[in-house]
Amino acid sequence: MEYSTFRRLLKKYLSENISPAEKQELSRLLEQPEYNRLLEEMLQEELDREVHVAAPDNGRLLAIKEHLQQRLQQKPGTTRTYYIKWISIAAMLLLLACTGVYYGWYYHKPAPVETAKVQPAKGLIPGGNKAVLTLADGSAIVLDTTKDGRLTTQGAVKVIKLADGQLAYQQAADTGAIVYNSIATPRGGQYQLTLSDGTQVWLNASSVLRFPVAFNGKERRVMLTGEGYFEVAKNAAKPFHVEVNAVDVEVKGTHFNINAYENEGAIRTTLLEGSVRVAGHAGECLLKPGQQAVAKGVHSLHVKNSVDIDAVVAWKNGKFTFKGADLGTILRQASRWYDIDFVYNDTVDEKFSGDISRTVNAEQLLSILELTGKVGFQIKGKSVTVIPK
Repeated sequence: MEYSTFRRLLKKYLSENISPAEKQELSRLLEQPEYNRLLEEMLQEELDREVHVAAPDNGRLLAIKEHLQQRLQQKPGTTRTYYIKWISIAAMLLLLACTGVYYGWYYHKPAPVETAKVQPAKGLIPGGNKAVLTLADGSAIVLDTTKDGRLTTQGAVKVIKLADGQLAYQQAADTGAIVYNSIATPRGGQYQLTLSDGTQVWLNASSVLRFPVAFNGKERRVMLTGEGYFEVAKNAAKPFHVEVNAVDVEVKGTHFNINAYENEGAIRTTLLEGSVRVAGHAGECLLKPGQQAVAKGVHSLHVKNSVDIDAVVAWKNGKFTFKGADLGTILRQASRWYDIDFVYNDTVDEKFSGDISRTVNAEQLLSILELTGKVGFQIKGKSVTVIPK
């Protein structure tokens, strides 16, 4: 067996220093069972030495091999999507003997390891549970520095900060007059709250939710800017409405996500479960699970089918998930979550796909993007300059 040749060709491929003839030879070797086993052994050696985690299952090893085969068989000159998901990063990083700093890219849910191995390094740290609650009288409570327990009372509603960092409104009786509170997350912040009717809301960074402390009328209505994920408590007699600029989302009990950041260019309502009606100046539509309503200004409202739900709600599940995303989309999300500013133009015309925990530092996210060879970054404080390559 040509083990030494195989190792040499694989490393040349991963360092992008391989000739077409050598690439063809590597592809030929990978078609043989003995070299597939050697690839598994090489991957496991690097896992044991550098990352110190349990061995990946056969399905993951197979995914690495299949991905490598697909990349080797691509025809020259075709447009490539640069994968930053663990399938490719595992092959590149593990075989190049990089350190455990990339641990978060390989496993979304870390296996039991030494604490030092999973602690974020110093630098541009990720966001966390941060928000400011503004009460009806205009007074503000900084939730991330406030102790758990009962915070205040708004009418007949108790406002409680739970032990897991959530905010909960507990209504004891009808309050009569409608009293509003609002909760705002900064850049680098997120928060979860339970409204008085039992509806749960997750707020992403740079978002504001204005809501009545109790829903006493014929409907339940809240106002959102930014991004929020809703699990609405069912009450057929009292529809739930979310106002987003000039768009109204009406539900009776369902799970959905609304992305309405101003710099995203559209209001996107994505339905996971149930049914919602989205209405705006351009008309209205009724969504089914898996569909997304896209409202652009006052002149456009259309429905997208077969939306990637995992990518839409990844932020709520503690991940970045990109599938064919342009660089601008990635950097806007990173800017909000890490509270950093990017300086760049639109000269990087590539699509990226990847999946990584939002607990990693910004430097780690940017390092993975740099591995594509299409972009570089220069960090100065909280300003990051993008350098096309």
